[in-house]
Amino acid sequence: MITVHADLGEISAGWDDLAEQCGASPFERPGWFRVWWAAFGSGTPWVVENRANGETLAVLPLLRSPHRLRSATNDHTPRFGLLAKDERAAHELAAWVFERRPRSLTLEYVDPDHVESREFEAAAAAGGYRVVTTTYERSPYLVIDGSWEDYERRLSGRVRRDLDRRRRRLEELGPVRLDVSDGTVGRAQLLAEGFRLEPSGWKAARGTAVTSREETRSFYEELADWAAENGWLRLSFLRVGDQAVAFQYGFEARGTYYFLKGGYDPECRRYAPGKLLLRGLLEWAFETGLSRFDFLGADDPFKLEWSRTAYDLKLVQAFSRSPLGAAEWAAYAYGRPLARRVRSRVRRLRSS
Repeated sequence: MITVHADLGEISAGWDDLAEQCGASPFERPGWFRVWWAAFGSGTPWVVENRANGETLAVLPLLRSPHRLRSATNDHTPRFGLLAKDERAAHELAAWVFERRPRSLTLEYVDPDHVESREFEAAAAAGGYRVVTTTYERSPYLVIDGSWEDYERRLSGRVRRDLDRRRRRLEELGPVRLDVSDGTVGRAQLLAEGFRLEPSGWKAARGTAVTSREETRSFYEELADWAAENGWLRLSFLRVGDQAVAFQYGFEARGTYYFLKGGYDPECRRYAPGKLLLRGLLEWAFETGLSRFDFLGADDPFKLEWSRTAYDLKLVQAFSRSPLGAAEWAAYAYGRPLARRVRSRVRRLRSS
């Protein structure tokens, strides 16, 4: 049975159970969308559930406006997708959505390797929709295998020498250490300390820092509370003595570390503290037995220094063949050069 929910509380328990069965990331769980909606939501929540015999089989969180549906996403979303127990449940949900005949439907940050995503595109095509799929961004990641020493030896010698030199210079100011906290103690103080570093000077100037907008700061504070309750939160600092010079806000779940936000003290820029912190966290990931380090966001040069492996995230758009749907498709098809520029701008903002 397909049901639409406007209240996440009606579906949270079943959704969480499904996420556990699927091994879903934190970004595909109801807690993430609850915090996201409180900070950024507009329009009408339209969470579609496929349920049978008291069990949630598939979930797709959407936003509804007149004649259109879109994913509950924005530039703070790492990835998105239809969560389903199996292909049949995914197909049933997707087919039902297109039977409602929206003029258009847009999904952002979709992982194309998910079978469920392919079912969604197939259902759109079967419903007579024009489907346009484009690469939104490429996200680097590192599969952690072997020892840290073996991995580091494979890195560019230029990178290693440069970071060793900057580390030695930084150590002239005092003892340098990595500090990783799960936020169970002193979370508010750690977030405040980290958010002072996160703007890194240039993000504050662009207005893309966490603290640049009240709703963004509220989102990451509430998200930290939710992640800490689940044991996923990691607030990491590079410290010189007691002074923090770089910060990273991340999650650790199911053997994967997710790099969500980071920044550094602009006065220490010449020491590359953000890169030194990243190196420290990668070494920590090897030593703690994690299986993957996900950089998230776009394939920025500083990430590609550590791994050239990346996965594509897709923008999936489906346009009905009604006159207005066809007009929307034509506007997109012939405005694609502009759309590419817009997507490029989004990727730069997401990586800042």
